[in-house]
Amino acid sequence: MSEEQQVDVIVLKNEEGEEISFLVEDEFEFEDKSYLVLYEEDNDEDAYLFIIEEEDEDNLVVKEVTDEDEFNRVSEFYYSE
Repeated sequence: MSEEQQVDVIVLKNEEGEEISFLVEDEFEFEDKSYLVLYEEDNDEDAYLFIIEEEDEDNLVVKEVTDEDEFNRVSEFYYSE
């Protein structure tokens, strides 16, 4: 009997308000922050790095990491693990 791997999918809206489905590759902590590595559901060649932030007590916000220095530090950490 083969074991099926569960893949988490997250749906985010882009700047134009279009919904895009992403596959969650990994979630990890770095420098007391939570990050996600995501792939578009229909394009698994490009990985995206997102940060998870608390909007308020009950809501989390997922934002793409756009700061180049932060992106480089986090990527270096992730790929060294």
